[in-house]
Formats: sequence, C-alpha cells, structure tokens
Amino acid sequence: MDVPMKVFCAEFSALAALLILLGCAVSTHAADGATILEPVTVTGVAEDRISGSSRLAAEQLEALPQGDGNLNDLLIVLPGVQAGEMTNTSLQGGEISPPLLSISGGKVYDNNFLLDGMGINNQLDPMYGSSTNSGLFLPSSPQTMVIDTSLVSRVTVYDNNVPAEFSGFSGGVVSADTISPGAEFGGKLRYRTTRNEWTEFHVEDEESFSDSNSASMQPKFTKQDAGITLNVPLTDQMGLVASYSILNSDLHLTHLGETKDQLRRRENLFLKYEVDLTERDVLTLTAAFQPEEGEYFYPDSYASDYTVERMIYNYQAGYKHYFSLGELELKAGFLQSDSERNAPPHLYIWKVSPSKPWGELVDSTSSREGMVGSLEESQQDYQLKGKFSFAPVRTGRLEHTVKIGADYERIRGSHERDADSYNFYSPMSSATVVCNEGAIDCIDGEQYFTRRVVFQEASVVEDIDQYNVYFEDLIRWMRLELRPGLNVGYNDFMKNSDYAPRLAGSYDLFGNGSTVAIAGWNRYYGKTLLAYKLREAGRPTLNQKLNVATGEWETLTYGPGYLYSRLKTPYTDELVLGVDQRMLGGTVKLRYVKRDGEDQFASQKDTEPREDGAKYVSLNNNGSSRYEAYSAEWERRWGRHYLAVNGTYQESTTSNEGYDDALDGLDLVETCWFDGRSYACSELPRRDYNRPWEANLVYSVKLPYNFTFTNHTKYRSGYVGLDALTSSERTTQGVPEEVAMAYQEEKQPESWIFNWKLDWRRNLYRNHGLQISLEINNVFNQKVPAGAAEEIQTYELGRQFWAGMEYYF
Repeated sequence: MDVPMKVFCAEFSALAALLILLGCAVSTHAADGATILEPVTVTGVAEDRISGSSRLAAEQLEALPQGDGNLNDLLIVLPGVQAGEMTNTSLQGGEISPPLLSISGGKVYDNNFLLDGMGINNQLDPMYGSSTNSGLFLPSSPQTMVIDTSLVSRVTVYDNNVPAEFSGFSGGVVSADTISPGAEFGGKLRYRTTRNEWTEFHVEDEESFSDSNSASMQPKFTKQDAGITLNVPLTDQMGLVASYSILNSDLHLTHLGETKDQLRRRENLFLKYEVDLTERDVLTLTAAFQPEEGEYFYPDSYASDYTVERMIYNYQAGYKHYFSLGELELKAGFLQSDSERNAPPHLYIWKVSPSKPWGELVDSTSSREGMVGSLEESQQDYQLKGKFSFAPVRTGRLEHTVKIGADYERIRGSHERDADSYNFYSPMSSATVVCNEGAIDCIDGEQYFTRRVVFQEASVVEDIDQYNVYFEDLIRWMRLELRPGLNVGYNDFMKNSDYAPRLAGSYDLFGNGSTVAIAGWNRYYGKTLLAYKLREAGRPTLNQKLNVATGEWETLTYGPGYLYSRLKTPYTDELVLGVDQRMLGGTVKLRYVKRDGEDQFASQKDTEPREDGAKYVSLNNNGSSRYEAYSAEWERRWGRHYLAVNGTYQESTTSNEGYDDALDGLDLVETCWFDGRSYACSELPRRDYNRPWEANLVYSVKLPYNFTFTNHTKYRSGYVGLDALTSSERTTQGVPEEVAMAYQEEKQPESWIFNWKLDWRRNLYRNHGLQISLEINNVFNQKVPAGAAEEIQTYELGRQFWAGMEYYF
C-alpha cells in the first residue's frame, strides 16, 4: 500500500506552521535588543524526582539475558510491570511474539508505547489475540512495532505521577529512545541461537506434545537471531547509524502423517541521520521497516497452507532549536502497519472417500481441506508534536520551569475481505448425486454438503482525529517542588473533550536531598479504539442449510453483528504517596499507588434478534477497576559491580479484562459464588496479571579475564485462581440457585526463577574484538504452573540455553 504523502503533508501543514511561528516568535523576542545571541550550552536534564519512573540504559539492557531480543522481554525486571500468566509456556517455545504487559494494574492495551517520542500503538483491535485461522479477524497485539533491544539507547517506564506531556493511557508509558550516530566509524555483527535440544519442557501429556500437529504445541524448533549495526560519521556535525536484524524460528510439526515445517520471521531495518545544523539547531531523520511473516497450515487439513504477513513503515523527523528562553522541539511522524492473510478461500470438512482419502492418515472419519479465506487490515498513523520547554524563570522566591505542547494524530484503519468465504460441513453421502456445473460443495456420485458458514465480503475505512494540548509548571520554593499540569484531549470519533489534571510534588525534609517526600493526584484518559467501527461494516456471518428439494441455501441463524456506539473515554484517577531515602550508597524509592478506573470499555449483546435476524454486539462504559500497590526500588553501582532490587505488593480487581468481555446491566447486579460466599461478579479476583507479590534482583559484575556475569532473579508469589464448580459441587457447597456462576479457590504456588548471562570479551586488533555469550534461562529448571489449570495444567518453559557471538569494530 503506497504512502499517501500528499495527504500527509496537507494534514500537518496548519499545525506545523503554527508551531514554527511559535518558534520564530520566541526567537525574535529573545533577540530583541541584541545583535548576537549568546551560545547555549546544554549540560543535561535535571533529575526528575517527582515522576514515578524506572530506567534502563543501553549498558543495562545489553547485560541482561535477552530472551527473543525484544524490549518487552526485559521490561519485566522493573517494578509495577507484570507479564501474563501464559507468557513463555512450554507448549509454545518456538513463538517470537513479545509478551503482553500490564503496568500499574492497567489492561495490556492501555499502555502508551513511544519510540523516539512517537506512538507505535495499535488502535484497531489490540486485544483480538494470536489466532491466525479466524474467519473474521487477523491476529493482533497492543503494539504495531516490536522494539529490537539492540536499537535502544535508553528506555523509561512511567508508572505513576506521569507528566502532563503524556496522554492516551490508563496503565503506563513506555518511552524508548533509539541509538544515535557516534563520532567514530564502527559497528558490530552478532548471532544468537537456541533450539529444542537446548530446552527443557514441562508438559502433562508428553505423547500428544511430541507428536503435535498444531502450533498450539511446539515440541521442535530452532531460533536464530542475527544482526549488523554500522555507525558512519559523515562530517564532524553529521552522522548516520544503520542496523539490520532478523529473528527466525523454524517449527517442526506433523501434518497428515508427515513432518512439515512452519516459519516465524521478523526483520528490522533501521536508519537514523542526525546533523547539527548550527550550534543551536539539530535535525534528526529516522526510517524503520519491519517485515514479519508467519507460515501456517490448518491442522490435518489438505491444501491448507497459508501465510500471515505484516509490514510496518515508520518515518520520523525531529527538529530542536535552543533559545536563550528554552528549547523548542518539533516532531513529525508517519507509521503504517499492513497485515494480510493469504489463504485458500474455503474450508471443507469432507467425509473420507476414494476422492478424499487423507483423513484415514490421522484415524479420522473426516478429510479436511482448505482454509477460511484471505483478509487485509491496515492502520495509518500521522503524528505531529510540538513542545517548548522554557528555561527556569524566577518570580520573587519562586522558580518556574514551564513546559507547553500540542499533539495532533490522525489514525486511519481499514479492514477488507474481497470475496465471500465458506466453511462447509455436515456432508451427506450419495451414490446418485449429480452436481451443478462448477459446484464447489459437491462430488458427483459421492457426497454433498448440507451446512455451511458464510463469511461475507466486507470493506471499510474509518478515521480518528485526535488533538492534545498540555501545560506544566515545575515550581520550586525552598525545599518544595510542586508540578501542576493539565492535558486536554479531543477526538472526533467519540467527540469527547477530556480534561486530565496532573498535580504532583516533592518536599526535601532536611534540605540535603537525603529524604524526600513525594505525593500526587492525577487523572489519565485511555485510548479510543476503531475495533467496533470496523467490525460494524463486516456484516454478520450466516449459518445456512441446504434445501435439498430446491437446491437453495437457506439462512437459519446469523452470527453476531457489531455496532459502533458513542461512549465516554475511559479514565483512571490516581493517588500517589512516597518517600525517596538515600541509603547504602543508593536511593530507596518507596511508593504507594492507588488507582480507580471508570467508564472502561466492555461489550453487550442483544438478547433478541433484530429485524434482519441478527443479534448485535456493541461497546459500553460498564467496566471498572481498582488497584493498590506498595513498591520499593533501590540500585547502586560501585567498582565493577551493579545491583538493583525492587519489589511490589499489589491488590487488583477488574470487572473485565478486555473490551470484548460481556458486561451488560444484568452482569452488574448478578452475584457470583466464591470461597463460600456471594460476591458481585465484577468483584471477583482478577484472572491474570494478579500476582500479589513480585520482586526482582539484578546483579552484574565484571570478572577477571574479561568475563561479565549477570544474574536476574524473579520472585512471584502464589495467587488464588478461579475454578468453576460442577453442578454436584454447587449442591454440596450449598450454592443458592439464583447465583449465576460459582467458583472455588485454585491456589497456584510461588516461584523463584534465575536467569543468567555470561559474556567473554576479547580485543583482537585496535578497536576490533570478539564477544561470546551464554544465556541460561530458568537455570534450576523450575516447574512453574502457567495460569489456572484447565483440563490439563500448562507449565512455563524449563531451562533453556542461548549461545551467541558478536564481532565489534
């Protein structure tokens, strides 16, 4: 799909002109009465004691065990960040998708991921999931791009007291800065690999696992991670950095009695150009391309090979100008994510017969053939941001540091199925059947289908225009810092004006920085999603039956249709209390965070069919959540050593985990039975992202003979899951008949996981050298249950080795 650059320029022109005029006005004012502007020396960013943030620099990121090499894998070492229970299971060790993250109790799609300050979030259907063979939707995730760790110079995670600059989240903000060109020519070439022979699996049914015919169980795989990075200084004021990486995973499964491979591949091509135009002006241009491809087949289905491909384009331009009054920063960006499934148009479930014999190979009475058709989805994201950070100004005894800014974003989403697709089932054997000419659902003298599901042709394009302006003033008076701020947002999709006040402050108790009290009250508004507007145009699926007498297909029932509804924007109110205390050569950060989420998205379905025969699903604002957390964080460097420790205790409840979860008016008043008593169903324990205790210890040391050792230890407490009661258990436990659902506790144990990385580095010639690495994840091969037990308990991956080598120059 071509990038519509003319539209891109037209959309940005008005706001760009306004921001440039603002910069010129400030420049003119600064120069008034002076013939020469004094040079401005930027010495760094003042310490931000108020914002609740955790940072990982490139050195720390490189030292940690890398996993699949994406940033999400490493963020779980930070406080307040939880990965889902089904992350890294023994069943799917060959997948390369990054884990979904909950930050400060938020839903996984309510984080704001930024790459060099620009959003890379999916606002089409971020919670649909990983299923590739749905007749209706393509696999999706909260992020459009997967951030390659090797490209990151620093990442900051904001999980409380988030500055007014940030919007579009009710969880946390992940802000990653990419590497910049350096002063000297150089680079590195790297390769890492792991495979099933280097991995221990914990599974209940080893026979089914080892003979798997589906990507839901992956007993054999080979992963390879390779890349090259080049730093090219063009002049003293100009440089270029270029990087290419590829992560490849080959899965080996059984298919119709034979061995057949599936592929997962993700590539990253990254270019960044930076030039100091003058002593005061810096221009940065970046381009990133991320092709992804997955090769699949429908389990034991003949001629069912299909691919799911995604192509991401990300272009950014940044400009900074340093005035005597402060710093002006302008950014423009375009991101496009195209997803496409190329698949056979129809799925058939034939009876085993002389012409369709392959079902016998898997001891089945049915012979499957084909798939459920091709789909396309696309998101185009135009972004423009302007920010002016004023230099500190004194008014009497007060010092003010003001920041103002404006953001504009246009999101265009599309969904397309270019032709009807059929899922044929319930075949009827007949030795006398004569098929119509060109029939695809019949075999002469053998069989014909009597039922089918129709996925109807659809095409839809929808837009959202979003605007944000913000103001923030950091006021310093003696030992007190106070940061009032306001972020005002508007979008023309829900047509809501959202006012998000932010107020945070700190007080230096003894005037020497050793003990600082922190407090804050803030409101955060979440995202607006295009999911149901796109689904609305998709038209309901049809369940049809063949009228044998007439030969016509008659519609019996309709699958759910979808309706867009204008709603309030979900929001979260936050209270923060804390203390920073210098101790043992570092600073202990203690925080209490309380969040109340309201007007969150949930779904509701018609109880009766409408005039067209379909029941429709729509979104509502019935969702809510509650979160309380106590956290402690401390880190220190000394000599060759680095030590970081953090721990979080949380209590989290939510009425629903995602916007597709049903929560209508009846759900809000229904009662559920749990642990011997009645509760409102919305008050039951959260089913995921709900470990009460989590703690991390990261220790890194430079050893003799050029070795570096890093240990990451993660502790997760046990938690109480929900196990539905059978009808006999309901009777035994005396559950009232009017109770909708009844559960009993299902306790999951605590876990201690140790991940190690050992590097050996040797300089060979001048600035050329070699580094060899060995990573061991789950060193002691702990058998950790993953999520609540269904029919068979799932476990996390056991001990796994990664081996790697890097040549640097």
